[in-house]
Amino acid sequence: MLLKNKKIVIFGVANKYSIATGIARSMHEQGAELAFAYQNERLLKNIKPIAEELGSEILIECDVSNDNSIDQALKI
Repeated sequence: MLLKNKKIVIFGVANKYSIATGIARSMHEQGAELAFAYQNERLLKNIKPIAEELGSEILIECDVSNDNSIDQALKI
């Protein structure tokens, strides 16, 4: 388990077919504890089931095209 006890924030998950979803699954299999960042409320409904499947309860709203959104996400 290469990533055991590592905490990782996953960006870029739009749905179960996203490359970021595959990366998250792989990291989870390697023991990582995951948090998921989502761009907006519309995408949250897609990310929730993936996060639950991978044992994550941490969902962070963060639109990386908006500096204020990034600042708010980093305060968590």
